[in-house]
Amino acid sequence: PEARDRELKAIADARGRIGEVYRKLEPIVHTEKDRALLATLQKHRGEFLQSVDAFLALVKAGDSANARAHLLGELRDKQLDYMKTIDAFQGLQEGLMEEAGARAKADVDRTELLMLGAALLGALIAGLSGWFATRSVTRPLAHAVEALDRVAEGDLSVRVAADRHDEVGRLLQSLGRTVDALTRGVGDVRANAESGATAS
Repeated sequence: PEARDRELKAIADARGRIGEVYRKLEPIVHTEKDRALLATLQKHRGEFLQSVDAFLALVKAGDSANARAHLLGELRDKQLDYMKTIDAFQGLQEGLMEEAGARAKADVDRTELLMLGAALLGALIAGLSGWFATRSVTRPLAHAVEALDRVAEGDLSVRVAADRHDEVGRLLQSLGRTVDALTRGVGDVRANAESGATAS
């Protein structure tokens, strides 16, 4: 009897722990299919526990023959129904976890593609900005070099346009003033040469 009482207490404790697990499951089950399967699971558990209680009552009453018949008959059938429902619920949960994992992976893949696209767009914008910045400096400098080459070849009719207000614009303004001063200086030399020639 003492060993039997310990076993009965262990069964009652296990029943309480399992009941607590079901109470924790209820608020986290969200889909209709999950809720329906959980309800079926709880129904089969209730039927199984009633059959266990009937078996235990027979054992306590000392009715071994009927206890054995109940154990191998109704109790076994209720246990098998309960275990099948547990397996189905577990399979459903595993399927949901796999779906959630697949969705998470798809989200990660999509995020990686977005980041790659953003990086490529950033590189393209940086490249275009660099190209425009370089071009905005090199074109006026090329114009200045061309003007200096023409002056070096003796063409003093060169006019340097400086419509910018940065360092390159200041360089072009200085070049324009230099060409103007050179043109005036050459003009003065010619005028002096002509007046000297006419005076002689």
